[in-house]
Amino acid sequence: MDPFSSDPVDITSLRGQALTKGGLLCNELRRRAWTKLLGINIYNIPSCSHLDHKDKNQVILDVNRCGRCLPKELLIERINSIQDSLIRVLLRLLVTHTDLCYYQGLHDVVLTFLLLPLNENITFAIMNVLVQYHIRDCLYPDIGRTKELRINDSQLESFITRSECEYYFSLSWILTWYSHVVYDRDDLLMLTDLFLASHPLMPIYVATVVDFIWINRDQRHFE
Repeated sequence: MDPFSSDPVDITSLRGQALTKGGLLCNELRRRAWTKLLGINIYNIPSCSHLDHKDKNQVILDVNRCGRCLPKELLIERINSIQDSLIRVLLRLLVTHTDLCYYQGLHDVVLTFLLLPLNENITFAIMNVLVQYHIRDCLYPDIGRTKELRINDSQLESFITRSECEYYFSLSWILTWYSHVVYDRDDLLMLTDLFLASHPLMPIYVATVVDFIWINRDQRHFE
């Protein structure tokens, strides 16, 4: 059944579709579904009177660097347009939520939506929800405390020690919603379907599953 055939949209059915293997499957459906999954009224998106923020220079630097990560087939004019929109969305978020802090990697999350493509206003509306609920912990000034995390699972700790990496090695996965480690565009969009249709902690659950998959592989290697 098409979840959009009812009025209002059948959110339960839409969420179930997003959680199936392959997710929502096509970008046209995602353009319609993602705002619905987050309960966004696209006709009532908050405006912003200015874009002045203390982190503006850092935002611009990060966005300029991300140009080389954009799809190769994009024309330079399109790349410039996306980067301009990206800067405005990020600054709009920071100005709207003055209690939150910018972090390097936030622009990668925004980029997923702009590249779908969604327009700048809809992208802001989605991110406006995400920074309040899904990734809010990443935007606190004291996120550095994450580095003090200690692991209570001896098996996991042993694996990480043998791997010679830091305990917070997978933090960037969560900060960027996996955009730095999932290179296949379809896979990244499928993960985004999952995250938008699930509990805000789902990116952490996914990281945990990946960690334990590697632990099991490591164990089989040494058996």
